[in-house]
Amino acid sequence: MKKNTIAKDGHSSIDPTKTSLLANLLVFDPFTGFAVFGKSDCKPLDSVVINRARLNLMVVGAESNLQLGSPMVALAIDRLTHCIVGFDLGLGSSSPTQIVNCLKHTIWSKSYVQTAYPEVKNPWPCWGVPKNIYITPGRDSRSNDLMMLARRLNIHISIRPTTLNNKSSEFEYCYQSLNETLVQALPESTLSIPSDNIDFSLNNQPVVTMDFLYRILHVWVCDDYHQRVNPSTLRTPLSLWQDA
Repeated sequence: MKKNTIAKDGHSSIDPTKTSLLANLLVFDPFTGFAVFGKSDCKPLDSVVINRARLNLMVVGAESNLQLGSPMVALAIDRLTHCIVGFDLGLGSSSPTQIVNCLKHTIWSKSYVQTAYPEVKNPWPCWGVPKNIYITPGRDSRSNDLMMLARRLNIHISIRPTTLNNKSSEFEYCYQSLNETLVQALPESTLSIPSDNIDFSLNNQPVVTMDFLYRILHVWVCDDYHQRVNPSTLRTPLSLWQDA
């Protein structure tokens, strides 16, 4: 095989066909900021993004009605299909266990949904052990529980560089949809649920119990987000998952 040489003018005489071949093999990953060989998300659960954000809601105690704060939601999103494969809800600015809980929910079967939440019309077949997870820097991104779980299940963890936007495009679209459509859907969703679960009198923010929030979030994932055409794929997330 002929080796690459340095020409008399000082420039490398690299075969341009080989250079083009290498360029075609490399794919820029906008989430990590690095070039990688080949497409990293060829099938569901190859790559999962986990990120957190605050919901524009107020949670109160089910019995005390005391304000507990605005909830933080952690979402696990499959990068190939854009399906939500897991989530977790918490209170406070940062919880060292929320990413771990979200990952556990990703791994668990969602067969409980129809029994626990009979108002959900569509199944949630999205679950399993992800091959790679991508998370943003934070005190929970290096927690011992997360590292132990990842080692036990052979999950590769990538920390998103701080120089990049902290939110992936998959998460941004999902979170925007969640904040807009979930809050707007709340009044209709209380028709078959006791009226003391929700109150719209506090700073124009819906006030809900945590149990009610878990319920309506399951409805939103299964019957709204997974059934809506994603602008990036021009397919519904659920149809992509089922066809993969």
